Amino acid sequence: MEVRRLTRVPAGQERPRAVAMRMLGPAESWASVEEMSVLGSVIDQDFRNLPKIQEGLMASKNGEVQLGNYQEIHIRQFHLTLDKYLAR
Repeated sequence: MEVRRLTRVPAGQERPRAVAMRMLGPAESWASVEEMSVLGSVIDQDFRNLPKIQEGLMASKNGEVQLGNYQEIHIRQFHLTLDKYLAR
């Protein structure tokens, strides 16, 4: 999994140089990465949830991902429109 941490640069300040990519070993946790600050533990928690999320996605009886009705409605509409264009 690749994670990027972006920060705003205050007006008038020079943009810092990009940080080199850091690869974690199999036994390293995101929380141990100093540059991730408190977000490392959040990513660790998300990472532990991934197998259950994948299991839920694979359990769909119709083979499709069912999205929520509120925020994801835009995603559904985008994909419906994209499908129409690609079908032409």
